[in-house]
Amino acid sequence: MWTPTLGNQPTQYVKMPAAQRLFLQRWIEMTSPEVDFRWRLRPVSDGLLRRELAAVETTGADKRRLNGSTLYAALLDDEWWHTPRVMLGRLTAAQVQADPLGSAEQMAHGLILAGYSPQTLLGAQRVLLNGQRVQDQLDELHRWHAERTAARTFRLAVPVTRGGTMIKSYGWSQPYFDNLEPVFQQLVTAAETAGHAARTPRYLVAEVTANDPTAAAMTFLEHYDRYRLQLRPPHRPVNIGRDIVVVHDEYPAPKGRTVRFPMPTRYAYDQPEAVDGRMTQRVLAAAETDPRIHTLLLQYLMALRELERGSVRDAFQALLPLLDVGFECDEGPWAQRTAFARTIEIAAILLAAQTPRALFRHLQQYLRRPCPVNAKGARGPWATGDDAADLALLTGPRWHELAAAYAWNGLFLQRRAELLALVTDPRPAVPRIRRTARWDMARAVRARHAFAHRGEPMTDAYGLSVALEAAYLCLVARCAAVERGIGFAELVTRLDAATADDSAPLNWPLLVAEGEWALARCTG
Repeated sequence: MWTPTLGNQPTQYVKMPAAQRLFLQRWIEMTSPEVDFRWRLRPVSDGLLRRELAAVETTGADKRRLNGSTLYAALLDDEWWHTPRVMLGRLTAAQVQADPLGSAEQMAHGLILAGYSPQTLLGAQRVLLNGQRVQDQLDELHRWHAERTAARTFRLAVPVTRGGTMIKSYGWSQPYFDNLEPVFQQLVTAAETAGHAARTPRYLVAEVTANDPTAAAMTFLEHYDRYRLQLRPPHRPVNIGRDIVVVHDEYPAPKGRTVRFPMPTRYAYDQPEAVDGRMTQRVLAAAETDPRIHTLLLQYLMALRELERGSVRDAFQALLPLLDVGFECDEGPWAQRTAFARTIEIAAILLAAQTPRALFRHLQQYLRRPCPVNAKGARGPWATGDDAADLALLTGPRWHELAAAYAWNGLFLQRRAELLALVTDPRPAVPRIRRTARWDMARAVRARHAFAHRGEPMTDAYGLSVALEAAYLCLVARCAAVERGIGFAELVTRLDAATADDSAPLNWPLLVAEGEWALARCTG
């Protein structure tokens, strides 16, 4: 979600043609860390998909298996089938005028498939705010991609806060500051002078392959996690600072370009749902009937604690038991499925069922922020702090006030119309979310297996964000089933029918108004 602030040139923003403004809004929505992952770009590149496809083995009777599983291979094939074959084509101003949302998605998806990081694409909004003609902006973005489409080598320098044992195979070095390349020294000195980052005696220098400097820094952090996992006592890892990373890009030739910026956040997603004291009491009461709930609560709280400490790997690791225990079913057809197949499917069902509620929460972010482009009496914020009252603002007789205040905000009006449509007919949005969630959960479960069986670190922040919400929804759904007096398997079966392509009835308005705790009551 993005509402213009004084730092984002609101006057210029409002003066844009409506189609250009909607293109920009959707672009920022897809790349902003403040937005629910359902409306963001999935950081799945063409290179990642091709590497996974290359690992698929064909056995007897032409069965395809990935990591020994036909299900993994089938889901990967389905994801590949729905992936555009052409990553990026040239857009025209006429296309943007006719379909601003689709045009923004087409270009952004092409760039993410090419391997660019969402953080870099978020920074591309400066091109869309430079005041040029729409066609000139589109051509500049397309030219920027064409000149950098090939992955290349980046050289990084990161401050060392404590020395430790190096692993030779990584090819890293720890030169003193005086032995750094001159351009690295200049940028480190400039950061120290500006008060952004203190100088350290030594720096860790590494080389990685990526498509942009931010992606290079994120790739280095993945390598660093792997390095820390491989060391064993009494060896201590090298500790690095996060205030600055200096990155040299070999493009443009012959000298390239060197930049500095704070080390990117490993978890650039909206924070997962918290568990307060009142909810804890409610969960513990339900755990007296369903003992699995207590294990779920502990594992989820452990994951939140590790994420608060900044460790994607440890947060993912805390969820390991939950992925098996949380989705267990002792009866019905779900009991016949393997543990990982049941986890993937039930998690996808819960994530899909939550879609209308997630969209409502997404709209609430607009209501919580003032609009500096409006007159003082109509700036807001409009949020009341109560879900029922906020929903009444969006759907009740006061909607005309909000419609007038947000007349310039085409994306807000579009999302509100989608919410009204979802509560009457969830198709095709809910089945589409369910299909995508299958792919994401399969990748998360494969990462779990890679850690448990091969000791590989779990560094997929996007996968963690999906798994955390699935875990939270599983916890609440089990509690809701207990309170309603039905089994968890029965609740999942009902939600399965409601989120399928040919969906069964569900009380979607109640789910939007009261949230995930109403899951059992919504099914009848």
